[in-house]
Amino acid sequence: MTMGVEDVAASVQKAVNAGAVEEQVDETMAAIFAGQLIVKLRDPFGYVWYICERKSLALFKGSSK
Repeated sequence: MTMGVEDVAASVQKAVNAGAVEEQVDETMAAIFAGQLIVKLRDPFGYVWYICERKSLALFKGSSK
């Protein structure tokens, strides 16, 4: 799942405090968000989350048209 937020660092810290684990971003997602801040997390239930700047997510959604 991908979630755009205003403050990536604060959101990641909150998730880690709740039990998520930060993982290395794979090459495909890094290429899509090239030059933008993106963090990959795995929550305690095994779901993978990509946390990125909200403006990055808007660019990603706009590119599918």
